[in-house]
Amino acid sequence: NSNIRYEGSLISIDGTTQKLTVKSVKQFGTEGRNAKEGKQEYTPPNLDTIYPCVEFTLGLVKSIAMIEKPGQDDAVKILDQVPAGL
Repeated sequence: NSNIRYEGSLISIDGTTQKLTVKSVKQFGTEGRNAKEGKQEYTPPNLDTIYPCVEFTLGLVKSIAMIEKPGQDDAVKILDQVPAGL
């Protein structure tokens, strides 16, 4: 339960493999969510790195939200999962 927020452009959601694939992913850290839950863990944002493609396991994702970005691809906001390889 890492409470880390990620944002990127949705590529696919695969119900068979239970994977959510996102491109151009930024990691925003915990943004105070762990402190609100009484946890000590803090993950700082890493906005200098944009991951080209990240795969999330749907069962480990706390929430998904669409974000409209005028003039750009709509993005998705993903909360909680730490994807493999980061």
